[in-house]
Amino acid sequence: MENADTGDLVISGMCKHVSSSSTKEPLSEFDIANTGEKLSTIFDEILNLKVEQASSHEIIASTHEYMKLACGKIVNICNVTNKQSHLLKTLSYKSIDLEARGRKNNLIFRGISESRYENCATRVFEF
Repeated sequence: MENADTGDLVISGMCKHVSSSSTKEPLSEFDIANTGEKLSTIFDEILNLKVEQASSHEIIASTHEYMKLACGKIVNICNVTNKQSHLLKTLSYKSIDLEARGRKNNLIFRGISESRYENCATRVFEF
């Protein structure tokens, strides 16, 4: 904390607070144990962490393989979709081209109304 008058830091109150609070906490079994028991406990914890790490590594490796397979399938699906899109566009252009070629030889007569069920040949001869 800062003293407003001098600008100096006041830390004595904070040190007393920290030291008084740390003495009130009860000691754990680890704090009471002898050095051999502490080392044994630490060693057991390290072994547990190694086992967890190995397990995590296996899970990550299997997840990585799964993701590689999934990405491969997605790439294949994208390729198929792109090929089908190209094929659809080609078929669309061919359809438009065939329709245009079919209309090339059609004659257009102005002033003659069309009906759905008419005989075109007789209609042209009557004109």
